[in-house]
Amino acid sequence: MLGVRRFALKDITIGGVRIPVGGRVWVSLISANRDGTHFASPASFDPTWRSPGPKMSMRSSNAAGAVRC
Repeated sequence: MLGVRRFALKDITIGGVRIPVGGRVWVSLISANRDGTHFASPASFDPTWRSPGPKMSMRSSNAAGAVRC
């Protein structure tokens, strides 16, 4: 799966684009964590990486935590 579809719960503007409540948003999983302004090494893979913030223990592409098989 390369991405997931989500629906806006409220009116929001992302990157200068207005998304109305109920609007569809395609979230690309393959582009997650690639922002160099937020990640020191966005092109590298480090399974031990942890966010310094209290709400995110793993990178966002791992959704709700460690991946389980």
